[in-house]
Amino acid sequence: MSRIEFAGRNERIDRLLRRLIDETRGQQNLDRITVVTPTNQASFYIRRALAKEGLFNVDFKRLEDVAELLAGRDFDQPLLHDLQASEFVFEAAQDRKHGSRLGGSEVSPQLQSALHSTFRELELLDRAQRANLAAQNNIQHELVARFDRYMELADSYRRGSMVADQAAENIRNSTHPERVEALGTVLLIEASAVAPVQRSIFAALAELPDSVTISIVDTPPDPPLVSHVTEDTHRLKPISVPDVAEEIRSVVREIVNFARSGKRFAQMAVVFEDDNYASRVGEALELAGIPVSGPDRSALSDTPEGQFVTGLLDIFDGDFGRLDLTEWLSSAPVMSPENHHSVPASRWDAISRSAGVTVSVEDSWIPRLDRYANNLVRHAERSARVEESGGRANELGAARSDAEYARDLKQFVVGLARLKPTEAENTWTGFGKWLRRLVDHYLLLNDSAAAAARRTHLAALIDRLEALETSGSDAPSFNHCVGVLREQLDRRSAGLRSLGSGVYVGPIWTAAGCPFDTVFVLGMSEGRYPSPGITDPLLPDTMKKEVDPNGNVLRTIERRVEESHQSYVAVLESAEQVFMYWPSGIPGEAREFGPARWFLEAVREVSGEKLLQAGRLSGGDVAGLTIQRRSDAVTLSSDLAAGRHDFDVISARNWSQSEHSPESFPLAEVVTSIGASVRFESAQEGENWTEYGGKIELSSGLAVEEPDSKTAESAASIGSATAFETYAACPYRYFLSRRLHIEPTASPEPELALDPLEFGTLVHDVLEKFALWRMEQKPNEPSRTEQENWMRGSTDSHIESLKQSTPGRSNGAWKIEYSRAWLLLRQWLRRESGTADLDEMRQIEAEYSFGSDSPGTESGPAVQVRTVNGRVVKFRGQVDRVDISEDGTRVIVYDYKSGSNSSYNKLDSDPVKKGTKLQLPLYSKAVARKYPGSDISASYWFVRESGRDELKPAPADYDSERAETALTEAVSTIVEGIDCGVFPARPGAAVGWGDNSESYENCRFCEYSRVCPKSKARFWESKKNSDPALMNYVGLAEDAT
Repeated sequence: MSRIEFAGRNERIDRLLRRLIDETRGQQNLDRITVVTPTNQASFYIRRALAKEGLFNVDFKRLEDVAELLAGRDFDQPLLHDLQASEFVFEAAQDRKHGSRLGGSEVSPQLQSALHSTFRELELLDRAQRANLAAQNNIQHELVARFDRYMELADSYRRGSMVADQAAENIRNSTHPERVEALGTVLLIEASAVAPVQRSIFAALAELPDSVTISIVDTPPDPPLVSHVTEDTHRLKPISVPDVAEEIRSVVREIVNFARSGKRFAQMAVVFEDDNYASRVGEALELAGIPVSGPDRSALSDTPEGQFVTGLLDIFDGDFGRLDLTEWLSSAPVMSPENHHSVPASRWDAISRSAGVTVSVEDSWIPRLDRYANNLVRHAERSARVEESGGRANELGAARSDAEYARDLKQFVVGLARLKPTEAENTWTGFGKWLRRLVDHYLLLNDSAAAAARRTHLAALIDRLEALETSGSDAPSFNHCVGVLREQLDRRSAGLRSLGSGVYVGPIWTAAGCPFDTVFVLGMSEGRYPSPGITDPLLPDTMKKEVDPNGNVLRTIERRVEESHQSYVAVLESAEQVFMYWPSGIPGEAREFGPARWFLEAVREVSGEKLLQAGRLSGGDVAGLTIQRRSDAVTLSSDLAAGRHDFDVISARNWSQSEHSPESFPLAEVVTSIGASVRFESAQEGENWTEYGGKIELSSGLAVEEPDSKTAESAASIGSATAFETYAACPYRYFLSRRLHIEPTASPEPELALDPLEFGTLVHDVLEKFALWRMEQKPNEPSRTEQENWMRGSTDSHIESLKQSTPGRSNGAWKIEYSRAWLLLRQWLRRESGTADLDEMRQIEAEYSFGSDSPGTESGPAVQVRTVNGRVVKFRGQVDRVDISEDGTRVIVYDYKSGSNSSYNKLDSDPVKKGTKLQLPLYSKAVARKYPGSDISASYWFVRESGRDELKPAPADYDSERAETALTEAVSTIVEGIDCGVFPARPGAAVGWGDNSESYENCRFCEYSRVCPKSKARFWESKKNSDPALMNYVGLAEDAT
């Protein structure tokens, strides 16, 4: 007679099976015994546990394996695999005669996936239940109609439910008794919920004579413990941790300590319900040198070969965008079809960036790479002719090398573009051949066994795609083929990684029924464990309960939680001891999570407090509950380190807490890079201002700029107003840009809108050309309408010119930029007469140049500033606009600005704004040389929609003598600082909340923020008064206190 046995903590699953096998052997000698398990993992670990005492003629199979054994030969049809079923779902969803709510001509991948999931459940409903569902509403009627169409398409295949039902029928009707007899005595393990598709065969096997069903149940807790006991003897070990990071570190440390005590890695398991733990735990264990086994949850898209395919798809989908292609070259194993060697990805990236490539092979890649290669060599040859020096020879050789790389890149791109998909790829066979051609031509081969296995996996996937070609079906579009391929590449593997070779890591349901010695259950936070799952968008739970009241087939959220609990119980009851983790927070977030109710139940059992409330768990006074806090890490012994990396971190922290100097830490003395880092950190955190904080010893030949040898005053140096303003704001930024010549990596890819610099240049150019045109019309003043028409046309032509030089933006984006610029300029023109007082003044100069030595350029003399130490600095530049009164006694200098005017306040009291606004004093000195008898004033003119604060300072408030004095003092301080190597990072005043770079005025929009010290504000405040060399700069940049 069949019977039921119960496994649990009192008689673990492997021990119960050993007893049953021994009993069977006593009655039937060495006859076959078949143990039916829920998973391959359960089969492996139970077999290993039983093998310790000998195992003969005992077979382990899953339910689906038994079904195939008993009924698979009764079917002539091929097995319906998941990919083919998904295609049938797509065809059913495309059928227009069934409606348009759940499909039609357009079927998204999300809808296809949802329908496929729902169809799996509908397949197990009987005809009456499906009719009941169809009668609910129009959407459900369409759902059932599309399901019926799906079943018609799948009719020529055998499905898992058909095989299971046939196997159950064979058992009950003794249709093939020899097949059933071959199983021998059947021992059924019910460790987790039996899938509905397999319930028929499970029930039939359980009815066999002498079969035993083994159910793993929740054993009643041990007798209540005395509250606040100190012995750590309970098999359940509940632990509270601050967050997931500390949780994983704690688990790794426990595993290392168990291994040191002699426990084998294969006797331990780390399980969870949130699949996001899989990679994090696996990586942490591997970093500690601990082998990992269990489900391989990686996807082919995460591998180099998968990235090769997805990168190619992105390139063709994005019309050969530069970013798509260079990302593919740098992240995937790509070879040149010419020489079968790896492509020079970084070199090609730099060349395509410098050439200004954006998108399109014909419009961008070919012409721009050709132009880049030709211009590069031509410029180098011209330079070599003008200046004969050894350095020029090197420059010419480098130019020729880069030009050759550019030509190779063009040839590569053109060759790849020839393989663009055509109509021939609108079939599964054509699509598969296209993929194979790309793989053969461009996938770089790797000799490792892992790479070979991945290539085999990719080839098998292409085979499966080609096999989807069926007669009578509509040919798929290329885009649909791509969508299916991407979905398959992203699908997590169902394979297993060398079971028994390391710590088992996997979802908790996969470990149900596995007899591990020690199990770590992670993520037991409220709302996250158990996971509530996602409600079926096509079959709400209320409808499921109406159609299937007992929940035999349609799984509601409530049923999924019950099944999750069954797996949880099976894991706990099959282990010798269980560590349960409750992460109460997320790094960087203030929100805290309470314990999961199953965690709370475990704490109640361990503590003996049946009415314990969750709020008590954080107090630290609950017996049996371990609370780990972040502060505990400070006193952690290196003996408890989880691997070499953790050991180094703990040792370094403990060393720093002692009286030893950081520089004498053993690793700092052995590893050069670590020693340099320690010295850097110590110097930055120290009290003194050093080279690590911007105290630079410049070589003797380095001056402000290269001496101007073309004039008699060869001792003078050429200064730049923009460079000096940069120094005044932040010397470190000046040092990076003007001394080290570090340039931010520019990208030729267009943004949706023009950046502030591009937009400002556009406005300046239009105003310059407008002024020149209007002055040419004198003495006949153009009418207001004529002026507006000319300015509108000029704006339009500038936008058209930008379109040609920076392709990639849509016409809509350019229209927005045109409207923005024209609105600004029209408002400026309508206010110009009142703002510039044109009744009294008239414009006489536009883009007046001074100090320029360019051939063919009319220019005034350079502006000379003599510092307090007698040093002469010469400046060159261009003045946007000069207005003069009718009698010539007054001149106003204007500098156009198109950005915000917030940083230009109080210029009347500080004309150079601590050295950051030098243009007006320099421009007024330049204009004064040309108009010596006039009274000079100056103002920044803000071209903006609003007319408020359009001029700063007001021309009447500009004091030229005061401005010139302030200019001399600022330039003197700046020159002295540059010559003396004073280059600290100064973030400026706080302008927002927080402690990030964007919170300080000098750091907003700074292109060097990523390479600047994060604690720059603290360093500056602590060291600005520590060295006399800083005093003059501090006096310039900071308000007196």
